[in-house]
Amino acid sequence: MGNEIIVNRVIHWISEDDQQENNFERILWISNDKEFLYIIALKQNGFPFLRHYSDVEAALKQHSARILNYTTEEELMVGEFLDEQRKMERDNKWEAIKNIVIDEPDIYIPRYRGILVKEVMKKYELSRPTVDNYLKDYWKAGKNINGLINRYDKCGNKGQKKFATASTEKRGAPRKITKLEPEKIGINTTEEIHKIFMLAKEKFHEEERLSLSASYNKMIRTFFVKEYIEVNGEEVPVTPDRSELPLEDTFYYHVRKELQRNPFETLENKFGERFFNLNLRPKTGNATKLAFGPGARFQIDATIADVNLRSSYRRSLIIGKPVVYTVLDVYSQKFVGLYIGFEGPSYIGAIMAILNMGMPKVPYCAKYGIHITEEQWPCHHFPSQFTADRGELLSKNNRNMNNSLNIDIEYAAPFRADWKPLVESYFNVLNKDVIHRCPGADSLKLKVRGEKDKSLNSVLTLPEFTAIMINKIILHNTSKYLENYQLDEDMVRMGVKPIPIELWNYGIKKHGSLRYFEEDVLKRNLLPRDKTAVITDRGIIFQGVPYTCERAEKKGWFLKSKRKFYQKKVVPVAYDPRFTSKIYIILDNGKVFEECSLIDEEHLANNEDENRAWDDYLHITEVLDIEREVYKDRELQEQIIHDYKFEKQVELSKLLAEQSDVGLSDRQRLMNRRDNRLQEKERNREHEHFFAKEDEIYQSIEVGDEEEIVAREVSVLIENLQNEEKNIPNSNDEKSKPSISPRLLALQKAQGNRK
Repeated sequence: MGNEIIVNRVIHWISEDDQQENNFERILWISNDKEFLYIIALKQNGFPFLRHYSDVEAALKQHSARILNYTTEEELMVGEFLDEQRKMERDNKWEAIKNIVIDEPDIYIPRYRGILVKEVMKKYELSRPTVDNYLKDYWKAGKNINGLINRYDKCGNKGQKKFATASTEKRGAPRKITKLEPEKIGINTTEEIHKIFMLAKEKFHEEERLSLSASYNKMIRTFFVKEYIEVNGEEVPVTPDRSELPLEDTFYYHVRKELQRNPFETLENKFGERFFNLNLRPKTGNATKLAFGPGARFQIDATIADVNLRSSYRRSLIIGKPVVYTVLDVYSQKFVGLYIGFEGPSYIGAIMAILNMGMPKVPYCAKYGIHITEEQWPCHHFPSQFTADRGELLSKNNRNMNNSLNIDIEYAAPFRADWKPLVESYFNVLNKDVIHRCPGADSLKLKVRGEKDKSLNSVLTLPEFTAIMINKIILHNTSKYLENYQLDEDMVRMGVKPIPIELWNYGIKKHGSLRYFEEDVLKRNLLPRDKTAVITDRGIIFQGVPYTCERAEKKGWFLKSKRKFYQKKVVPVAYDPRFTSKIYIILDNGKVFEECSLIDEEHLANNEDENRAWDDYLHITEVLDIEREVYKDRELQEQIIHDYKFEKQVELSKLLAEQSDVGLSDRQRLMNRRDNRLQEKERNREHEHFFAKEDEIYQSIEVGDEEEIVAREVSVLIENLQNEEKNIPNSNDEKSKPSISPRLLALQKAQGNRK
C-alpha cells in the first residue's frame, strides 16, 4: 500500500525539533474531494483536528512524514475472551456514543460536537469529561469498540514494587494471636526486608541449594537474631518473637514471585546449565527440519558403553569398556557410520566412524560374520555438513576434511548436548535395547556391599560386541517406525512410511545432497598417520608387527647388503585402526600410498578372526609387556643363581687346573696335544657308546661331590710332597733350614683359599 492516504492509517511526522516518538497521528476522516482530513494525535490527549490533504501529500513526498502500520493494544484484544463484567462495561460505553460517532464530520467540529455530547450527557447521566474520554479512546483505537475496554491492567503501577514505610499501617489479614495479644500485629515488608529476602534467595536457595523452608530458617538466624546466650557452656541464638519477624508465607510469596519472573534462570541456577540444557530446556522445534534431505547434515557423537569386554587374544583378560561412535543422518534418522573400539573419545576414534561412513557396508559387515545386501544399509557417502562436539574434530588434524573434502563442521557449544538431539537420544536406545542387556554391563543401581563385580560377568569380545551393535543398527535402519517424525504432504501422498530406510530412499530421489569419494581419496585425507614405522632386515616394523610391500621387495630394502642404509630408517605410515591386515607407507611427500601386507599373518590372526583390530592387538601387547615386567623378578633371580653356579664351577676348575699344572712349564703343557686328544677320545668312547648304561656313564663322579673329591686329592698330593721334602738331605755349605718346594707352596696356598 506504500504511502497511500486512507482512513485509519497512521502518519509519522519526522521532525528534528519535536520528539519523533510522539508524532503519530491517525487519519479519522477524509473529504470526498480530498481537500482536507481529520486526524487525532495518538500520544496526546487532544481532540481531532483538521489538516489539508495537500500538506500531508507533500510531506510524504519530501520524506518529512511517512505512513506506518501502527496497531494499538486495544485493536489486538479479542472481546469474546473478556470476562462478562468487562464486556458489559464496554458495551455500556458503546451504547452511549454509538449514535453520535457516525455523524461525520460534524462530530470532529468542536461546536457541533458540543451539542451532540450534551445530548448523551443528559440521556445517560454522564459528565462531559467522561463522554469526551469515550470518544477519544474509540478514535485512537481505530474506531474499534475494544478501545472502550477498561484497562485495569494499566492501573496501580504494574511491575513496580510497593514497599511499606514506617508510617504504613499493617497490611494483610490480622494474625490470630492478636485476639489474645492485640499488640502483636506483626511487621510489614519494607524495602530493607525485601532486600534481605532477595539476598536469602540468591545465597541460600540458589547457591547453597537449600529449600525455601531451610532458606527461611537460615535467613532468620543470619539477619534477625540479635542475641546469643550461653547454655551448658555453649552459645545458642535467641530468636525474637514472631511478631517482630516476617512470616514464612510472606518470605515464600516474595521469593516465588521473583523466581517466576525468569523461570529459565531459576532452573539453571538450581540444577546447573549443563543439566538444564540436557534435561529441562523446552523441547520445541523439530531437529529434522534442519536438513532438507539425506546428507544435508550428519550428527556425530561418542559415548563410553557401560559394558566390559574380554580380549579376543586371551579370553581370560577383561579389557574394560569400549567407545561407541555413531553417525546419524538428520533427515532420515538413519545410522550411516559406526566405530566401536578403544580409540577415544579422540580424533582417531571420530575419524574411524567417519571413514566407516564413507565406505561400503556389505564388506564391513562381512568382516563380523554378518551378511547383508546393499539395500539393507545403503550408505557410503559424505554429507555437506557435520554437527560435532568441540573436542575430537576441533583440531588441526581435520583440516583435510575441511579443505580437501569440503565438509563444513558445525561445533556444538560446550555442555550443549541438546544441539545434537538425535544422536544423543539414540544412545539411550542403544543402552536400553543392547548394551545394558549384555553380560558384564554396569548396573545403574548402586553397588551393594559384598555384591559381585559386574565386570566379572563379561563374556563378549570386541568383535562379538561390534556384531551385536551392527545387527541392532540394521534393525533400526530397516524396521524402526519413527512415531514423532513429521511427514510432509508429498511423503503422505507418496505413501512413505516414517522408517529410516524409506525416508532415506525417498529423500535421495527428491533432494539428496550426498557426495561420494573414492577409497584412495579417503585414505589420503582421513586415515590417521604415524611416524614410528622402521625399515629393517625383518621387514617394515610398525607397532612391533612386520609388514612388506612390492616396492620394498623389488628394491631390496630388506637385504643385509643394504642394511647399513635402510636400518632404522623411519617412514611415515597411514593405518586403519579397525584392521591390522595392512598399512600404507607414505612416500614422495604424500604423493604415493604404498599398501603393505603382513609378513606373518598368523602373528595377528587366527582361524576365528582373520582381521583383528589394532585396539585389541595393542591391548594384548600391553598385557604381555606387563607380564614381562612382572616376570623380570624371576628372570633376575634365576640369572643370579646361574651366575653363582658358573663362577663356582670356574673356581673349582681353576683349582684343579692349578693342581695339575704344578711343576710344569708352559712348553710342557702345550706338548703332545694331538696324542692327548686321542687318548681322551678313547676314554670317552668307553661310556659314550649307544649300549652304555646310564649308571655306568656317571659311576665315577656323583653330582655334588666335586668339592669333596678335589679336597681329598689335594690333601693327598700335599702329603706326598711333604714326605718327599723330608727325604731330601741338607746342603753342607748352608746352615739354614732346607727351602720348601714351590709345588708344595702352591698347593698349600690353593688349599688355604678353599678353606
